[in-house]
Amino acid sequence: KEMRRVLRGSVSVVGRERRRCYSALSTQAVSERVSPAAKFWIDNNGVDVSQLRGTGIRGMITKSDVLLFLSGERVAVNVNVTSSTNDHSSATQFADSNINQSSGDSNSKKTIPHYYLTSSLRLDTLVSLISELNLSSNNKFNLTTTDFAVKASAFALQKVQEVNSQFNPNYIRRFSNVDISLALQTSSGFSTHLIPSAEKTGVISISQKIKNLTSSKSSPQSSTQEGQGTFMIMDLGEFGVKHFSTLINPDQAAILALGSVEQKVVVNDGALQIGNVMEVTMSCDHRVIDGATGAMWLKEFKAVMEDPVKIL
Repeated sequence: KEMRRVLRGSVSVVGRERRRCYSALSTQAVSERVSPAAKFWIDNNGVDVSQLRGTGIRGMITKSDVLLFLSGERVAVNVNVTSSTNDHSSATQFADSNINQSSGDSNSKKTIPHYYLTSSLRLDTLVSLISELNLSSNNKFNLTTTDFAVKASAFALQKVQEVNSQFNPNYIRRFSNVDISLALQTSSGFSTHLIPSAEKTGVISISQKIKNLTSSKSSPQSSTQEGQGTFMIMDLGEFGVKHFSTLINPDQAAILALGSVEQKVVVNDGALQIGNVMEVTMSCDHRVIDGATGAMWLKEFKAVMEDPVKIL
């Protein structure tokens, strides 16, 4: 019995020592684990590895950990890229303002409870009207579905004013004016432009303002007294995108995503026809806009787009 007791004690001590050594070795190994992509950014930016905290598997330091450490700085690195055929080319990798914008969008998704409403619009009347107006304008203007979408949004925001709001932890702020932020592709890239007091502006004036804002001589205008407008529209229809949803700007309670206008087979009074159809998706902040309110707004928007004479 005494021998068994001594042997058990010896095994216990050996086990403890083995675990302690393994733990020390593991800690050292973990601190030295750096992914190849992270090593690239560390070497080219002179980062002290000891200042980094690895968030990867078993504490591995990843590229994201390094970029997070470098956040707030513009990082530009010249790189030699070798292909499988031994061709060499140079490239520049950099973290620019788009990364900051993406970070803001990510926070928006985390902090704002989103829900989405999608509707198909039958735009035969609108397409015909735009064609007629443009032909009769003698090249004075060139209206688009986007111009009417801005005006229709302003109209709907006046009808359903709860959507024209902003969330605050202590209250909901409702705006009396309708300032539309419009995200469009311009010569300088994708940017947001402001159409102030859209409820008081005619479709032709809206069209001309958009053209001026998106010209190469104009710079993006994305800020007002209230922030970035009271409502936002994003249009990817010109790229042939049929349907998409997007993230709400924290300064607003909703955003409308416009798809492309496409000819599709539709049913009208039991008969098959070819119609011009656009899909739109509204992202709503559920803290400000409940489902019924969002649906009411989308119904008003759809009605005006399908019968645009109401806003001329």
